[in-house]
Amino acid sequence: MVGFICKLADGEFVRHEDLKKFELESKLLNQTISELEHERSQKEALQKELELLKENFEQVRTNRQLFTESFDNIKNKFDESANRTKNDIGGIVEFD
Repeated sequence: MVGFICKLADGEFVRHEDLKKFELESKLLNQTISELEHERSQKEALQKELELLKENFEQVRTNRQLFTESFDNIKNKFDESANRTKNDIGGIVEFD
């Protein structure tokens, strides 16, 4: 391809075969560029998907942690109230 361009720049006669070869190389180059752009766009899409998965994982982990903390708080309050002694004074219930 470079040789063809040099011939054109030098004003040399370009044969039909050289022109066909240049056209073929140009098509192959364009096809390769197109494939590279397609692969690049796939890579970018996969990177975005990976970022979304990471964000979702962090959110699930945070939600699970909050749920566990909330459950533990409720359980502790229940255990504390279950451990309190109940005194019945004339129909009034009093907890120590």
